[in-house]
Amino acid sequence: MAIVLALVPGTTAAQLQGLMWQDDGAAVLRLTIAGALLVGSGYALMLRCASDRRAALRRANLRALPLLGLPLLGLLLDPEVATTRGGLVLASVGAWAVMVGASALHGRDRVPRRARRAELLGVVAAALIVGGWLARLALIRHASMQTNTYDFGLFVNAIWNTSQGHPFACSLVPTGSVLDEHVSLALLPFAALMKAGLSPSGFLVLQALWICLGAVPLYLLARRHLGAAGGRVFALAYLLHPSVHVNALWDFHPMSFAAPLLIALVLYGERRRLHVAFVGSAVGLLMLREEFAFVLVAFSMTLALRGRTRRAVGLAAGAVAFLVVLNLSMGQTSSHLARYADVAERGGGGIVGMMLATLFEPAFVLGYALTYAKVVYVGMQAGGVLGMAAVVRRAWPMLALASAFSMLASSRAVYNPFFHYTTMLYPLALAWAPLGLSRLAALPWSSMPLAARRRALIAAVGMASVGISLTYGGLHDNEVFRAGFGPPRREISERALERVEWLQSQLSAVPADVPMAVTGRVGPHAATRGQVYAYPTDQEVDVLVVFQGDLHKEHKAELRSAVRRGEWAVAASSGSLVVYRRAAP
Repeated sequence: MAIVLALVPGTTAAQLQGLMWQDDGAAVLRLTIAGALLVGSGYALMLRCASDRRAALRRANLRALPLLGLPLLGLLLDPEVATTRGGLVLASVGAWAVMVGASALHGRDRVPRRARRAELLGVVAAALIVGGWLARLALIRHASMQTNTYDFGLFVNAIWNTSQGHPFACSLVPTGSVLDEHVSLALLPFAALMKAGLSPSGFLVLQALWICLGAVPLYLLARRHLGAAGGRVFALAYLLHPSVHVNALWDFHPMSFAAPLLIALVLYGERRRLHVAFVGSAVGLLMLREEFAFVLVAFSMTLALRGRTRRAVGLAAGAVAFLVVLNLSMGQTSSHLARYADVAERGGGGIVGMMLATLFEPAFVLGYALTYAKVVYVGMQAGGVLGMAAVVRRAWPMLALASAFSMLASSRAVYNPFFHYTTMLYPLALAWAPLGLSRLAALPWSSMPLAARRRALIAAVGMASVGISLTYGGLHDNEVFRAGFGPPRREISERALERVEWLQSQLSAVPADVPMAVTGRVGPHAATRGQVYAYPTDQEVDVLVVFQGDLHKEHKAELRSAVRRGEWAVAASSGSLVVYRRAAP
């Protein structure tokens, strides 16, 4: 009952935990008696109707085996355990998944459904429903001023400038070009959408829906290897995955759009004939962010191991050519190498330095990568499918690269499970898991037939995905879940609506040619203009819009001093929002 309630919008973790842990002794006694009566009545009814009572009792015990994991539910819902002892959470999820799998091993197979098209439409509908729910939360988060200049305002400003004929220009970054932050050619089609009328809030909706539609290629991939039941369970595992919720809610990032494309790359890449969806996925990944060129090179190794030599060579050549052009035009392949400074400096710096450090100082690199926080991070990305992708040897190049992306990082954000960098790993962990499960089922680890072993593993994956989502997911009101730096708002108050409406009226009152500076949480609301700068800035501006909670102490002191000196004057204020105008000379 608690698991079902956890997926109901508005149910809090405290309420769920209260179902399992009662401080009142009388309440505990009542629950114990009620449970004993319920279970005893079920057993009595079953034995009375059974002809072979011993066999019936054995079947009943096997079916009731997952109930032994219910005490673990209180642990999974404990915020302190989830935030400080992630390894214990993963071990508990694994143990409960084993119980569910053992129970399903002796179950019965259902008659396979033939209505594949209807089932596929059901998966699409489920993805849109979950995407719609997450889009609602994203809009609430934006209206509550929880979005940030970095990165939502940054990308909105770059998209707006591109739509106005200034490709990749962004006044919110010091260099004036978003290409110095990320190489994302996807801003071009995004700019076309904005030109057609899509608002900044619309991009949040688009992001949530697109990410959730990644359940569709995963369903097709799992159905190919495991049948319809496997397809349904893996589609569910995708929609319950915490990283799906994170990427749908944490501002706006082109990188987050990669999840469905990575799964489609695996789905169509290994087919005998070259499929247009494979080419489209590869091109789309290159357009989203420069790091995905390395992922394509890794996938070319996978194709070579599969015997698709010509396709592997073509894919690798295209990815390398992209990186070469990028390097010649910008003088770098990534602006975020500083996030790997600890490892890179051991080898002399840069990507080459990272490779040299890996080759000649493997002990240091392994020790740096296998810290508790990083291992738990990888476990959270792959734990929902029990890490079954690791069984597939030809997937190792991609999985190794995606894991190294996080585990070699010196920046905490890169291996933080509540940031968009999870996109490098979780889609691949999910995409290769169906094949891994199929291979595990083929091993003779049980005397039961292949169908039973497969059914047991599929059930275990379903349980693991539910457990991980209960602890870290964002579909329910979960105080552990974060969208970037903090938990997202789930309801918007009248006061918050009045505040954002007041802000919009103040911003619209400033002429478009007047230079303006804004603080972090104001930036996303003011990004559709040419001369908007991130405060503090060296640019000469005439208007300053401040959200007080964004300011450090020194910046507050500087503003107070500037007002006393007559350099700035308060033009309007509402709560924590203040509009300053430069005083006339």
